[in-house]
Amino acid sequence: MTKRKITDTLNLKFEPFDRYGSVTPGMSWHNISFNKESGYGTYISKLNPGTKTIPHTHLGFEEFLILEGELKLL
Repeated sequence: MTKRKITDTLNLKFEPFDRYGSVTPGMSWHNISFNKESGYGTYISKLNPGTKTIPHTHLGFEEFLILEGELKLL
């Protein structure tokens, strides 16, 4: 039997984004399947205009689906 998780995007609970040890101002996320031990997963994030994340690295790939606004990579 396949396990399935359905995420209702109209009723999400967002938490302050604190993945790197402290809260990133202007950023929040909804955990769909994120695993802290592996560092992998899927989540929905919200960033206020002008929000910047701290420099960090990834062991794998990173994907974005932008619903509104734009993402500037430096």
